[in-house]
Amino acid sequence: MSDLNARSNESIEPGRRQFVTGAAAVAAVAAGTIAQTGNAATAAARPAPYTIPELAPQWRALDLARILKYPAAFLSVSQNNSLYKPLGAQAGEKQWERPSLPATVKVAQAARKAGNFKTFAWIGYEVFREDYPQSEFDRAQYAIWIKGYEGWTDAKKAADNELVDDLTALARPGDVHLNELASQTAFDSLFLADVLGV
Repeated sequence: MSDLNARSNESIEPGRRQFVTGAAAVAAVAAGTIAQTGNAATAAARPAPYTIPELAPQWRALDLARILKYPAAFLSVSQNNSLYKPLGAQAGEKQWERPSLPATVKVAQAARKAGNFKTFAWIGYEVFREDYPQSEFDRAQYAIWIKGYEGWTDAKKAADNELVDDLTALARPGDVHLNELASQTAFDSLFLADVLGV
């Protein structure tokens, strides 16, 4: 970890910029590909948030074929049993009724085939945080979120935080598995360039 912190002070802007640009472009293209895979009737029946608008003028000049060859990473964030199973602690969100999981599976499979994805990271979000450092705000928030689940065993809590089965089937040895921690999100305080090796 000390090496990680030391390396965070080094200048790696070109690699990071390429990674971020490449990841954003891959996400945009993947979303467009997924949107185009359905039949016309399904596409017509989708509500507006699932349609892909025409590229804005500033993006039309980009050479996406070149950009999509940059080193990239696949990141799955908060796709655990807690959200995707009816008995999960966060089941109230009913993520299994949304298209995000099948879309993630398609994008992960495409990324595995692409060749330029250097890292696959499965980032969990644990709602049971009794052992995490917490501010007063954290304590108030998480106490409400786990209300009614205080009696869960450690084994049940661990299972709640496991990666959902559809994605566990796609994980491979060497993939990164980690949790968001206190005072973090998946993108804040996580030095992606070091994790990805770009």
